[in-house]
Amino acid sequence: MSDRQEVRLSQLTAMIKETIEDTFSGPIWVIAEVSRVTSRDHVYVDLVEKAQGSDTPIAQMRAMVWRSYRRNVIEKFELLTRQTFVEGLKVLVMGYVTFHPRYGLALDIRDIDPYYTLGDLYRRKQEVILQLKEEGIFDMNRSLPLPLVIQRIAVISSETAAGYEDFVNHLESNGYGFRFYHRLFKAYVQGEQAEQSIIDALDSIFKVHEEFDVVVIIRGGGSKVDLGAFDSYALASNIAQFPLPVITGIGHTRDESVVDMVANLSLKTPTAVADFIVERAADFLGSLGLIHDRLSRSAMYFITNEKLKLNQLYSTVRERANGYLWRQRYRLEQISSSLSKAVKLPERQKQFLILLKQRLTYIHRIFFDYYRRVLSDTWNSLEQGTMKKFEQEYTVLEKLNLRLKSSEPDRILGMGYSITLHKGQAVTSISQVKKGDEIETLLRDGRIKSEVK
Repeated sequence: MSDRQEVRLSQLTAMIKETIEDTFSGPIWVIAEVSRVTSRDHVYVDLVEKAQGSDTPIAQMRAMVWRSYRRNVIEKFELLTRQTFVEGLKVLVMGYVTFHPRYGLALDIRDIDPYYTLGDLYRRKQEVILQLKEEGIFDMNRSLPLPLVIQRIAVISSETAAGYEDFVNHLESNGYGFRFYHRLFKAYVQGEQAEQSIIDALDSIFKVHEEFDVVVIIRGGGSKVDLGAFDSYALASNIAQFPLPVITGIGHTRDESVVDMVANLSLKTPTAVADFIVERAADFLGSLGLIHDRLSRSAMYFITNEKLKLNQLYSTVRERANGYLWRQRYRLEQISSSLSKAVKLPERQKQFLILLKQRLTYIHRIFFDYYRRVLSDTWNSLEQGTMKKFEQEYTVLEKLNLRLKSSEPDRILGMGYSITLHKGQAVTSISQVKKGDEIETLLRDGRIKSEVK
Protein backbone atom coordinates (compact mmCIF):
# COMPACT_ATOMS: atom_id res chain seq x y z
CA MET A 1 0.00 0.00 0.00
CA SER A 2 1.53 3.38 -1.05
CA ASP A 3 2.22 6.12 1.59
CA ARG A 4 2.31 8.92 -0.88
CA GLN A 5 -0.04 11.84 -0.43
CA GLU A 6 -1.82 13.00 -3.54
CA VAL A 7 -3.51 16.41 -3.74
CA ARG A 8 -5.14 18.35 -6.51
CA LEU A 9 -3.33 21.45 -7.78
CA SER A 10 -6.06 23.69 -6.43
CA GLN A 11 -5.57 22.12 -3.03
CA LEU A 12 -1.81 22.77 -3.20
CA THR A 13 -2.26 26.40 -4.21
CA ALA A 14 -4.81 26.84 -1.45
CA MET A 15 -2.32 25.45 1.05
CA ILE A 16 0.42 27.79 -0.26
CA LYS A 17 -1.97 30.75 -0.11
CA GLU A 18 -2.92 29.93 3.48
CA THR A 19 0.73 29.53 4.50
CA ILE A 20 1.74 32.83 2.93
CA GLU A 21 -1.20 34.66 4.49
CA ASP A 22 -0.32 33.26 7.90
CA THR A 23 3.40 34.11 7.51
CA PHE A 24 2.93 37.55 5.96
CA SER A 25 -0.20 38.77 7.63
CA GLY A 26 0.92 42.43 7.62
CA PRO A 27 2.70 44.83 5.27
CA ILE A 28 6.45 44.44 4.63
CA TRP A 29 9.10 46.87 3.34
CA VAL A 30 11.16 45.45 0.44
CA ILE A 31 14.35 46.83 -1.16
CA ALA A 32 14.57 46.04 -4.87
CA GLU A 33 15.29 47.41 -8.33
CA VAL A 34 12.59 48.07 -10.91
CA SER A 35 13.33 45.98 -13.99
CA ARG A 36 10.11 46.46 -15.96
CA VAL A 37 7.05 48.71 -15.73
CA THR A 38 3.79 48.23 -17.62
CA SER A 39 1.26 50.97 -17.08
CA ARG A 40 -2.39 50.67 -18.02
CA ASP A 41 -5.18 51.25 -15.55
CA HIS A 42 -3.10 49.31 -13.09
CA VAL A 43 0.72 49.48 -12.93
CA TYR A 44 2.49 46.11 -13.24
CA VAL A 45 6.09 45.93 -12.08
CA ASP A 46 8.88 43.39 -12.08
CA LEU A 47 11.15 43.72 -9.03
CA VAL A 48 14.64 42.21 -9.05
CA GLU A 49 17.71 42.01 -6.87
CA LYS A 50 21.06 41.75 -8.66
CA ALA A 51 24.33 40.28 -7.48
CA GLN A 52 26.86 42.83 -6.24
CA GLY A 53 28.74 44.33 -9.20
CA SER A 54 26.71 42.32 -11.69
CA ASP A 55 23.57 42.62 -13.80
CA THR A 56 22.59 39.03 -13.06
CA PRO A 57 19.36 38.80 -11.01
CA ILE A 58 19.50 36.62 -7.91
CA ALA A 59 15.84 37.18 -7.04
CA GLN A 60 12.76 38.31 -8.97
CA MET A 61 9.12 38.93 -8.11
CA ARG A 62 5.99 40.32 -9.69
CA ALA A 63 4.37 43.37 -8.14
CA MET A 64 1.49 45.66 -8.90
CA VAL A 65 -0.07 48.97 -7.93
CA TRP A 66 -3.82 48.81 -8.31
CA ARG A 67 -5.60 51.70 -9.97
CA SER A 68 -7.20 52.83 -6.70
CA TYR A 69 -3.74 53.32 -5.15
CA ARG A 70 -2.00 54.73 -8.21
CA ARG A 71 -2.33 58.40 -7.24
CA ASN A 72 -1.19 57.89 -3.65
CA VAL A 73 1.71 55.65 -4.66
CA ILE A 74 3.10 56.36 -8.17
CA GLU A 75 2.10 59.99 -8.68
CA LYS A 76 3.17 60.98 -5.16
CA PHE A 77 6.52 59.27 -5.69
CA GLU A 78 7.10 61.13 -8.99
CA LEU A 79 6.07 64.46 -7.47
CA LEU A 80 8.47 64.14 -4.53
CA THR A 81 11.42 62.72 -6.46
CA ARG A 82 10.86 64.68 -9.72
CA GLN A 83 11.68 61.38 -11.40
CA THR A 84 9.46 59.18 -13.56
CA PHE A 85 8.81 55.73 -12.14
CA VAL A 86 10.80 53.72 -14.69
CA GLU A 87 13.01 50.69 -14.84
CA GLY A 88 16.44 50.94 -13.29
CA LEU A 89 15.32 52.77 -10.15
CA LYS A 90 16.30 51.48 -6.74
CA VAL A 91 13.18 51.53 -4.57
CA LEU A 92 12.01 50.77 -1.06
CA VAL A 93 8.39 49.64 -1.38
CA MET A 94 5.80 48.67 1.19
CA GLY A 95 3.22 46.06 0.30
CA TYR A 96 1.43 42.84 1.06
CA VAL A 97 2.67 39.45 -0.11
CA THR A 98 -0.15 37.78 -2.02
CA PHE A 99 -0.63 34.48 -3.75
CA HIS A 100 -3.16 33.78 -6.47
CA PRO A 101 -3.93 30.18 -7.43
CA ARG A 102 -3.64 31.08 -11.11
CA TYR A 103 -1.17 34.02 -11.28
CA GLY A 104 1.16 32.99 -8.48
CA LEU A 105 3.21 35.01 -6.00
CA ALA A 106 3.15 38.83 -6.13
CA LEU A 107 3.62 41.95 -4.03
CA ASP A 108 0.67 44.31 -3.70
CA ILE A 109 2.44 47.69 -3.40
CA ARG A 110 0.75 50.29 -1.22
CA ASP A 111 3.58 52.81 -0.70
CA ILE A 112 7.06 53.78 -1.97
CA ASP A 113 9.62 55.61 0.14
CA PRO A 114 10.77 58.52 -2.12
CA TYR A 115 13.71 59.43 0.10
CA TYR A 116 15.36 56.04 -0.38
CA THR A 117 15.23 56.49 -4.16
CA LEU A 118 16.41 60.10 -3.89
CA GLY A 119 19.40 58.96 -1.87
CA ASP A 120 20.28 56.34 -4.47
CA LEU A 121 19.82 58.81 -7.35
CA TYR A 122 22.02 61.34 -5.55
CA ARG A 123 24.69 58.69 -4.96
CA ARG A 124 24.65 57.61 -8.61
CA LYS A 125 24.74 61.26 -9.71
CA GLN A 126 27.79 61.94 -7.55
CA GLU A 127 29.48 58.82 -8.94
CA VAL A 128 28.94 60.12 -12.51
CA ILE A 129 30.34 63.56 -11.59
CA LEU A 130 33.37 61.97 -9.89
CA GLN A 131 34.05 59.72 -12.89
CA LEU A 132 33.88 62.66 -15.32
CA LYS A 133 36.30 64.65 -13.16
CA GLU A 134 38.71 61.73 -12.77
CA GLU A 135 38.77 61.33 -16.56
CA GLY A 136 39.58 65.04 -16.90
CA ILE A 137 36.62 65.83 -19.17
CA PHE A 138 34.20 67.52 -16.73
CA ASP A 139 35.23 71.09 -17.70
CA MET A 140 36.12 70.51 -21.37
CA ASN A 141 32.98 71.94 -22.96
CA ARG A 142 32.73 74.76 -20.42
CA SER A 143 36.24 75.86 -21.41
CA LEU A 144 35.25 76.43 -25.07
CA PRO A 145 34.75 80.13 -25.92
CA LEU A 146 31.28 81.19 -27.00
CA PRO A 147 31.21 83.12 -30.31
CA LEU A 148 30.69 86.87 -29.95
CA VAL A 149 27.65 86.48 -32.21
CA ILE A 150 25.77 83.15 -32.32
CA GLN A 151 24.08 82.82 -35.71
CA ARG A 152 24.30 79.15 -36.75
CA ILE A 153 22.48 76.95 -34.25
CA ALA A 154 22.11 73.15 -34.16
CA VAL A 155 19.00 72.39 -32.11
CA ILE A 156 18.36 69.04 -30.38
CA SER A 157 14.71 68.69 -29.42
CA SER A 158 11.49 66.87 -30.12
CA GLU A 159 9.84 68.34 -33.20
CA THR A 160 6.49 68.52 -31.41
CA ALA A 161 7.76 69.89 -28.11
CA ALA A 162 6.17 73.16 -27.02
CA GLY A 163 9.58 74.30 -25.83
CA TYR A 164 10.99 74.00 -29.35
CA GLU A 165 8.17 76.11 -30.77
CA ASP A 166 8.74 78.76 -28.08
CA PHE A 167 12.46 78.78 -28.83
CA VAL A 168 11.94 79.33 -32.56
CA ASN A 169 9.29 82.02 -32.05
CA HIS A 170 11.47 84.03 -29.66
CA LEU A 171 14.48 83.66 -31.96
CA GLU A 172 12.72 84.75 -35.15
CA SER A 173 10.43 87.41 -33.66
CA ASN A 174 13.19 89.36 -31.94
CA GLY A 175 12.76 93.11 -31.78
CA TYR A 176 16.15 93.85 -33.39
CA GLY A 177 15.41 92.27 -36.77
CA PHE A 178 18.32 89.80 -36.40
CA ARG A 179 18.26 86.72 -38.62
CA PHE A 180 19.49 83.37 -37.29
CA TYR A 181 20.06 80.06 -39.06
CA HIS A 182 18.84 77.09 -37.02
CA ARG A 183 18.48 73.43 -37.91
CA LEU A 184 16.56 70.81 -35.91
CA PHE A 185 18.13 67.45 -35.11
CA LYS A 186 15.19 65.41 -33.87
CA ALA A 187 15.50 63.46 -30.62
CA TYR A 188 13.44 62.16 -27.74
CA VAL A 189 14.09 64.38 -24.73
CA GLN A 190 12.22 62.30 -22.16
CA GLY A 191 11.50 58.66 -21.52
CA GLU A 192 13.64 55.55 -21.82
CA GLN A 193 14.86 56.41 -25.34
CA ALA A 194 16.00 59.94 -24.49
CA GLU A 195 19.62 59.16 -23.58
CA GLN A 196 20.52 57.25 -26.75
CA SER A 197 18.36 59.48 -28.93
CA ILE A 198 20.21 62.64 -27.87
CA ILE A 199 23.58 60.91 -28.29
CA ASP A 200 22.58 59.92 -31.84
CA ALA A 201 21.64 63.55 -32.57
CA LEU A 202 25.03 64.72 -31.28
CA ASP A 203 26.73 62.19 -33.58
CA SER A 204 24.79 63.63 -36.56
CA ILE A 205 25.82 67.17 -35.63
CA PHE A 206 29.45 66.14 -35.19
CA LYS A 207 29.62 65.10 -38.85
CA VAL A 208 28.78 68.69 -39.93
CA HIS A 209 29.90 70.60 -36.81
CA GLU A 210 31.89 73.15 -38.85
CA GLU A 211 28.56 74.50 -40.16
CA PHE A 212 27.40 75.59 -36.68
CA ASP A 213 28.42 77.94 -33.88
CA VAL A 214 26.73 76.13 -30.97
CA VAL A 215 24.52 73.18 -30.04
CA VAL A 216 21.30 73.90 -28.15
CA ILE A 217 19.53 71.12 -26.23
CA ILE A 218 16.00 72.17 -25.29
CA ARG A 219 13.10 70.42 -23.64
CA GLY A 220 9.73 71.81 -22.67
CA GLY A 221 6.12 70.86 -22.50
CA GLY A 222 6.85 67.31 -21.32
CA SER A 223 6.92 65.64 -17.95
CA LYS A 224 8.39 67.84 -15.24
CA VAL A 225 9.81 64.81 -13.43
CA ASP A 226 11.43 62.87 -16.25
CA LEU A 227 15.04 64.07 -16.03
CA GLY A 228 16.85 60.78 -15.49
CA ALA A 229 18.52 60.77 -18.91
CA PHE A 230 20.25 64.07 -18.15
CA ASP A 231 22.14 62.53 -15.23
CA SER A 232 23.54 59.62 -17.24
CA TYR A 233 27.29 59.17 -17.69
CA ALA A 234 27.06 58.34 -21.40
CA LEU A 235 25.16 61.51 -22.33
CA ALA A 236 27.17 63.80 -20.02
CA SER A 237 30.44 62.36 -21.38
CA ASN A 238 29.40 63.03 -24.99
CA ILE A 239 28.42 66.63 -24.21
CA ALA A 240 31.54 67.32 -22.13
CA GLN A 241 33.80 66.28 -25.05
CA PHE A 242 31.76 67.83 -27.88
CA PRO A 243 33.82 70.26 -30.06
CA LEU A 244 31.09 72.95 -30.11
CA PRO A 245 29.79 74.87 -27.07
CA VAL A 246 26.60 73.24 -25.79
CA ILE A 247 23.76 75.34 -24.28
CA THR A 248 21.00 73.59 -22.33
CA GLY A 249 17.47 74.74 -21.62
CA ILE A 250 15.69 71.60 -20.46
CA GLY A 251 12.83 73.25 -18.62
CA HIS A 252 13.44 72.68 -14.94
CA THR A 253 14.24 75.07 -12.13
CA ARG A 254 14.97 72.98 -9.04
CA ASP A 255 17.75 70.46 -9.60
CA GLU A 256 20.85 70.91 -11.73
CA SER A 257 21.45 67.82 -13.84
CA VAL A 258 24.91 66.47 -14.69
CA VAL A 259 24.33 67.56 -18.31
CA ASP A 260 23.73 71.13 -17.08
CA MET A 261 26.98 70.96 -15.11
CA VAL A 262 29.19 69.90 -18.03
CA ALA A 263 27.49 72.08 -20.69
CA ASN A 264 29.09 75.35 -21.71
CA LEU A 265 26.04 77.25 -20.48
CA SER A 266 22.90 76.15 -18.65
CA LEU A 267 19.69 78.19 -18.74
CA LYS A 268 16.31 77.36 -17.22
CA THR A 269 14.03 77.22 -20.26
CA PRO A 270 14.11 77.12 -24.09
CA THR A 271 12.80 80.69 -24.11
CA ALA A 272 15.68 81.81 -21.90
CA VAL A 273 18.14 80.24 -24.38
CA ALA A 274 16.59 82.14 -27.32
CA ASP A 275 16.61 85.41 -25.35
CA PHE A 276 20.28 84.88 -24.45
CA ILE A 277 21.27 84.39 -28.11
CA VAL A 278 19.34 87.49 -29.22
CA GLU A 279 20.67 89.70 -26.42
CA ARG A 280 24.25 88.52 -27.05
CA ALA A 281 23.94 89.68 -30.68
CA ALA A 282 22.43 92.98 -29.49
CA ASP A 283 25.29 93.49 -27.02
CA PHE A 284 27.83 92.90 -29.78
CA LEU A 285 26.08 95.38 -32.05
CA GLY A 286 26.12 97.90 -29.21
CA SER A 287 29.81 97.28 -28.58
CA LEU A 288 30.54 97.96 -32.28
CA GLY A 289 28.86 101.34 -31.91
CA LEU A 290 30.93 102.09 -28.84
CA ILE A 291 34.12 101.05 -30.64
CA HIS A 292 33.20 103.27 -33.60
CA ASP A 293 32.58 106.23 -31.30
CA ARG A 294 35.79 105.59 -29.37
CA LEU A 295 37.86 105.33 -32.56
CA SER A 296 36.30 108.52 -33.93
CA ARG A 297 37.02 110.41 -30.71
CA SER A 298 40.56 109.02 -30.60
CA ALA A 299 41.24 110.04 -34.20
CA MET A 300 39.82 113.55 -33.67
CA TYR A 301 41.83 113.96 -30.47
CA PHE A 302 44.99 112.85 -32.25
CA ILE A 303 44.44 115.24 -35.15
CA THR A 304 43.57 118.17 -32.87
CA ASN A 305 46.58 117.48 -30.64
CA GLU A 306 49.00 117.21 -33.57
CA LYS A 307 47.57 120.36 -35.14
CA LEU A 308 48.10 122.20 -31.88
CA LYS A 309 51.69 120.95 -31.72
CA LEU A 310 52.27 122.08 -35.31
CA ASN A 311 50.85 125.54 -34.61
CA GLN A 312 53.03 125.87 -31.52
CA LEU A 313 56.10 124.75 -33.44
CA TYR A 314 55.30 127.09 -36.31
CA SER A 315 54.91 130.03 -33.91
CA THR A 316 58.19 129.19 -32.19
CA VAL A 317 60.09 128.84 -35.46
CA ARG A 318 58.56 132.02 -36.85
CA GLU A 319 59.40 134.05 -33.74
CA ARG A 320 62.98 132.76 -33.64
CA ALA A 321 63.45 133.27 -37.35
CA ASN A 322 62.06 136.80 -37.21
CA GLY A 323 64.30 137.63 -34.25
CA TYR A 324 67.35 136.24 -35.97
CA LEU A 325 66.52 138.03 -39.23
CA TRP A 326 66.02 141.36 -37.53
CA ARG A 327 69.35 141.03 -35.77
CA GLN A 328 71.13 140.13 -39.03
CA ARG A 329 69.37 142.92 -40.91
CA TYR A 330 70.50 145.39 -38.26
CA ARG A 331 74.11 144.20 -38.65
CA LEU A 332 73.84 144.46 -42.44
CA GLU A 333 72.52 148.00 -42.18
CA GLN A 334 75.40 148.87 -39.89
CA ILE A 335 77.89 147.37 -42.31
CA SER A 336 76.28 149.17 -45.28
CA SER A 337 76.38 152.43 -43.35
CA SER A 338 80.03 151.86 -42.51
CA LEU A 339 80.84 151.09 -46.14
CA SER A 340 79.13 154.26 -47.35
CA LYS A 341 81.20 156.25 -44.93
CA ALA A 342 84.41 154.38 -45.64
CA VAL A 343 85.74 156.63 -48.36
CA LYS A 344 88.80 157.40 -46.39
CA LEU A 345 89.26 153.83 -45.07
CA PRO A 346 92.18 151.82 -46.34
CA GLU A 347 91.38 149.38 -49.16
CA ARG A 348 92.07 146.42 -46.90
CA GLN A 349 89.33 147.39 -44.41
CA LYS A 350 86.86 148.02 -47.23
CA GLN A 351 87.42 144.48 -48.55
CA PHE A 352 86.86 143.04 -45.06
CA LEU A 353 83.52 144.80 -44.67
CA ILE A 354 82.41 143.66 -48.15
CA LEU A 355 83.28 140.04 -47.33
CA LEU A 356 81.46 140.30 -44.02
CA LYS A 357 78.34 141.57 -45.75
CA GLN A 358 78.47 138.72 -48.28
CA ARG A 359 78.91 136.17 -45.49
CA LEU A 360 75.97 137.50 -43.49
CA THR A 361 73.80 137.45 -46.61
CA TYR A 362 74.78 133.80 -47.25
CA ILE A 363 74.07 132.82 -43.62
CA HIS A 364 70.74 134.59 -43.82
CA ARG A 365 69.79 132.47 -46.89
CA ILE A 366 71.03 129.21 -45.27
CA PHE A 367 69.00 129.96 -42.14
CA PHE A 368 65.81 130.47 -44.18
CA ASP A 369 66.38 127.21 -46.09
CA TYR A 370 66.94 125.32 -42.83
CA TYR A 371 63.73 126.44 -41.13
CA ARG A 372 61.77 125.90 -44.32
CA ARG A 373 62.91 122.27 -44.28
CA VAL A 374 62.04 121.97 -40.56
CA LEU A 375 58.54 123.22 -41.20
CA SER A 376 58.15 120.95 -44.24
CA ASP A 377 59.41 117.85 -42.36
CA THR A 378 57.13 118.60 -39.41
CA TRP A 379 54.11 118.91 -41.65
CA ASN A 380 54.95 115.64 -43.48
CA SER A 381 55.40 113.86 -40.14
CA LEU A 382 52.02 115.11 -38.95
CA GLU A 383 50.35 114.07 -42.19
CA GLN A 384 51.93 110.59 -42.17
CA GLY A 385 51.14 110.07 -38.47
CA THR A 386 47.51 111.05 -39.01
CA MET A 387 47.15 108.70 -41.99
CA LYS A 388 48.78 105.85 -40.07
CA LYS A 389 46.40 106.37 -37.17
CA PHE A 390 43.41 106.31 -39.52
CA GLU A 391 44.73 103.15 -41.21
CA GLN A 392 45.08 101.38 -37.84
CA GLU A 393 41.56 102.26 -36.75
CA TYR A 394 40.17 101.33 -40.19
CA THR A 395 41.90 97.92 -39.97
CA VAL A 396 40.22 97.25 -36.61
CA LEU A 397 36.79 98.07 -38.02
CA GLU A 398 37.46 95.94 -41.13
CA LYS A 399 38.31 92.91 -38.96
CA LEU A 400 35.10 93.34 -36.98
CA ASN A 401 33.16 93.70 -40.21
CA LEU A 402 34.70 90.51 -41.68
CA ARG A 403 33.84 88.60 -38.51
CA LEU A 404 30.21 89.64 -38.87
CA LYS A 405 30.11 88.85 -42.61
CA SER A 406 31.47 85.32 -42.00
CA SER A 407 28.27 84.51 -40.11
CA GLU A 408 25.78 86.22 -42.42
CA PRO A 409 22.86 84.15 -43.77
CA ASP A 410 24.08 84.76 -47.36
CA ARG A 411 27.17 82.75 -46.52
CA ILE A 412 24.96 79.96 -45.20
CA LEU A 413 23.02 79.99 -48.49
CA GLY A 414 26.30 79.77 -50.35
CA MET A 415 27.05 76.50 -48.53
CA GLY A 416 24.07 74.81 -50.18
CA TYR A 417 21.30 75.51 -47.69
CA SER A 418 18.06 77.33 -48.41
CA ILE A 419 15.56 79.39 -46.43
CA THR A 420 11.81 79.04 -47.02
CA LEU A 421 9.60 82.08 -46.33
CA HIS A 422 5.84 82.41 -45.95
CA LYS A 423 4.53 85.96 -45.70
CA GLY A 424 8.05 87.16 -44.96
CA GLN A 425 8.57 84.76 -42.04
CA ALA A 426 10.96 81.78 -42.03
CA VAL A 427 9.16 78.41 -42.26
CA THR A 428 10.55 75.95 -39.70
CA SER A 429 7.56 73.60 -39.40
CA ILE A 430 4.95 72.26 -41.82
CA SER A 431 2.30 73.47 -39.37
CA GLN A 432 3.07 77.05 -40.51
CA VAL A 433 1.68 76.48 -44.02
CA LYS A 434 -1.42 74.91 -45.56
CA LYS A 435 -2.48 73.73 -48.98
CA GLY A 436 -2.68 76.57 -51.47
CA ASP A 437 -0.26 78.88 -49.62
CA GLU A 438 2.40 80.62 -51.67
CA ILE A 439 5.93 80.17 -50.31
CA GLU A 440 9.27 81.62 -51.37
CA THR A 441 12.58 79.72 -51.23
CA LEU A 442 15.83 81.72 -50.94
CA LEU A 443 18.84 80.17 -52.68
CA ARG A 444 22.40 81.34 -53.20
CA ASP A 445 21.70 82.75 -56.66
CA GLY A 446 18.02 83.61 -56.60
CA ARG A 447 14.49 83.02 -55.31
CA ILE A 448 11.86 80.38 -56.18
CA LYS A 449 8.15 80.94 -55.62
CA SER A 450 5.96 77.87 -55.24
CA GLU A 451 2.53 76.77 -54.10
CA VAL A 452 1.95 74.25 -51.32
CA LYS A 453 0.22 71.14 -52.69
